[in-house]
Order: sequence, then C-alpha cells, then structure tokens
Amino acid sequence: SWLEAMAMQKPIVASSIGWAKESIEDEQSGLLEHPENYKNFAKKIHKILTNKVFATELGQNAGDRVIKLFDQKKLVKQNINMYKQVLNAK
Repeated sequence: SWLEAMAMQKPIVASSIGWAKESIEDEQSGLLEHPENYKNFAKKIHKILTNKVFATELGQNAGDRVIKLFDQKKLVKQNINMYKQVLNAK
C-alpha cells in the first residue's frame, strides 16, 4: 500500500522496519520511524498534517520515486533481460 500511496503523490509516514528503506527515502519521499518510537511517529504525522508545503513536496517526490524505481514497464523489461541472460548462459 505504500507504493500505491506514493504513486498517488500522497505523503506518508511508515515504519522503518522491513523493506521500507528500499522504497522510501526518509525526509525525501516520505517519513520513516521505528514503531516503538510512537511519540516521534506522531510528531511526523503532525508535521505532514500541519505543513502543507512540506507534505506536498514529500508527495511529489514519492510519486517521482515510484516512477523511477517501480514502473511496471521497466520492471518487466528488467525481468525479460534477466531471463534472457540466464537462458543464454546455458
């Protein structure tokens, strides 16, 4: 759901656990926080809700990042090329 929100240029605050760091650049295309740091998590949500310019910038950067790294057409081409390399290596 993070990628879908990012694709719609929505600013997000997400858990810093797991694969979040692969898709979200903290303070650039979203905000990351460890879920145990609930006060900081809440502060980051508050920042997005109260700073419209910052929120808009995060959302735009998020949308750009999804297109750059997760565009379906690019991923399909990468997969096809990888399979071709595997088949040609045999």
